[in-house]
Amino acid sequence: MRRLRHPVAWKVSGSPRRTMERGKRTMRLDKFLQVTRLVKRRTLANRLCDAGRVWRNGHPARASARVAVGDVLRLDYGTRVVEMQVIAVPEGPAVAGQAGPWVEVLSTRRSSPPGDGA
Repeated sequence: MRRLRHPVAWKVSGSPRRTMERGKRTMRLDKFLQVTRLVKRRTLANRLCDAGRVWRNGHPARASARVAVGDVLRLDYGTRVVEMQVIAVPEGPAVAGQAGPWVEVLSTRRSSPPGDGA
């Protein structure tokens, strides 16, 4: 029988994960974008982050970055750039027809396609 060196060191508890940052509820950026329906799929949110098209508080954001109330997000969808402020972090998936006010749009602008010269 093979023994593990540290069998308890990486054991994860069965309770739901509720990470708090300075008393605020937080959520991973890729999950936040998918749950709030800013992007259709979480894998798409990951790709946007990896491509450098998502910014959080003025810095390029990774998919694993934590989003909290008050953060300013900027998403570059390719044809448009949307800047928004997080006003609430959902506790679970949004139900169709009951999308809460998770973000407040600060600005929207059209982005020029690459090679346009503008």
